Amino acid sequence: MRKVLFTIILLSGVSFAQEPNPTITPDTRAVVKAADLPEMQGIPEFSDRSHFMSLAGSLRYRAYEHSGEWLSREQSVAALNEQVEASVESANR
Repeated sequence: MRKVLFTIILLSGVSFAQEPNPTITPDTRAVVKAADLPEMQGIPEFSDRSHFMSLAGSLRYRAYEHSGEWLSREQSVAALNEQVEASVESANR
């Protein structure tokens, strides 16, 4: 019985410790688009242009200001990554 309980606790701890895969969903994309957020590329982190926040935090705050809906940190990181990928693709054209 103790071994079973120990195994369950061990496995549940491993699943909580895993980093979630940051992906942007259509809902997140809609919130970011509806907030009409500027491109974050070129804005230095922790500067007055980012409201003295990280880029992910600044994006989350701006999305909340415009939509009243908070993005998770993972969603804001995924949105920033998508912005970078889009700018790289447009530069390669």
